Amino acid sequence: MAVTIAVAAGTCGAVKRRRLDRFVRHHLLDITLENGPHVLTYLGRTRRWRAAALAAGFCVHFALTIPQGRYSLTFQLPFAAWYLGVMLAEVRMLRWRGTPLPLRPHDCLSWPAVVMSVGAVAGALVTLVAPWGPSARAAAVLTLASVALQFAIARQPAPEAAEDVLAAHVATRTRSLLVLAAGGPIFLIAAGSLRFPPGASDPGVNVDLMGLLFAALVWSAWYVATRPRSSLSLIATLPR
Repeated sequence: MAVTIAVAAGTCGAVKRRRLDRFVRHHLLDITLENGPHVLTYLGRTRRWRAAALAAGFCVHFALTIPQGRYSLTFQLPFAAWYLGVMLAEVRMLRWRGTPLPLRPHDCLSWPAVVMSVGAVAGALVTLVAPWGPSARAAAVLTLASVALQFAIARQPAPEAAEDVLAAHVATRTRSLLVLAAGGPIFLIAAGSLRFPPGASDPGVNVDLMGLLFAALVWSAWYVATRPRSSLSLIATLPR
């Protein structure tokens, strides 16, 4: 828990230059004096919410398992909490006034991200009609809410500013949409399968094959979310 809190605290500081460079490289974005503050604010705020939620997920997991005599580390609850942090950060940054930007979520998403988003919707609908527990139904409702949030993010009003500022807004929205779309099905699996059974009586290390599979799915979602389209190519498709 101390290591988790230390890692979370370390990510809540100033935005590092390498993180900014990585964002610029992925979106083919030029940072200027006009659009730099928006990008730095976005990167700092999203990291703070995600880090705080991830640390809370680990702490809650340990608080639930340690009284049962179990000392384990699983991915489901921490990732579910991290995804909720992603959603909360995006809700806090929504803009409501002005003319909506004529973007649709699938305009900003690569085809693997679209497939993952559609899969999340299909899985959520199946979960709602299936005779599963309340945790699975709550996960399905939140998954559908994250899809609705994607449309709200894409259609946010854009500032009347120069092209470099507009490109920065498109870049941050693209990153948000990719993270939500790629993480949606993983969140549904994670939050819908939360279980805290009694621990084994014999000491030792047990290999959690489902946990390893889940880690592989999380890696695939990260890979999809960090390969967005160019912001300049998206701006070229907008009506003038």
